Amino acid sequence: MQIISEPANDEGALDAFFSIVTGPPGPNPAQLMQKICLPVLVLWGDQDPFTPLDGPVGKFFSSLPSQFSNVSLYVLGGVGHCPHDDKPDLVHEKLLPWLAHLAAL
Repeated sequence: MQIISEPANDEGALDAFFSIVTGPPGPNPAQLMQKICLPVLVLWGDQDPFTPLDGPVGKFFSSLPSQFSNVSLYVLGGVGHCPHDDKPDLVHEKLLPWLAHLAAL
């Protein structure tokens, strides 16, 4: 949790947060996915407290592999919002073979 909350102590953090909350939302993921033709790997922690897998964002990303052949999803057990910090070895276990497969294409 510290890795997520620590940036809030940085100078200018309040201005950045205000800009995010009040700024234009930009394109949503559903709009963007239609344009992505490259392979996509989604790694999701099953213990994510901020964007749980059974919440609206998690459900959206969980549905992508059934809609797009270029999307792969791995749900990582015992992992929170920052898989690369929580369990880097597990992330590497999924990421490295996926990258090797891309290199072979």
